[in-house]
Amino acid sequence: MKTTNAGAGFIPIWIVEVPLANVWVAAFLRKFDKPHQQIHAIAGDVERLKDNQQYEQAQQVIARTRDGLLSGMVKLFAELRDLVRSEQRETAMVLAQGNKLLGVTVDAAQSIERLLDGSIEEISPLVPIARDGVVRRHARTAKANDVILLVETDRLMASAA
Repeated sequence: MKTTNAGAGFIPIWIVEVPLANVWVAAFLRKFDKPHQQIHAIAGDVERLKDNQQYEQAQQVIARTRDGLLSGMVKLFAELRDLVRSEQRETAMVLAQGNKLLGVTVDAAQSIERLLDGSIEEISPLVPIARDGVVRRHARTAKANDVILLVETDRLMASAA
């Protein structure tokens, strides 16, 4: 990928093509568009200076960009990190087995659903996740027929002891 192509790469994909559930993060990502376009335009200027063997001027443009525009983008990334952290919610599931309680944090609870009758099956021991972990079976949801992994609470409790 050429540095002068502002339409390729990571930032345009995230700004345009990836649907985000968090509207605040999606809106914030749009702040990257203008400086991103500017950086690629500057890269074109640097390429032209290099092609004309104006290396010192190219170095000056690079230094100005690093201290100005790129520095601003680094600050945007830091703000984005802080925004993502502030928008992230930890959810805890409390599991009870006998008189033992165990709190497990999860990324998100997408839904609470019934399992499709008769859909619980063992995962092959050849699959790494099923070998020594806390997941040994999978099932299908009754509503959407999605495959989900089942956490073996007794193995989870034993691993936490």
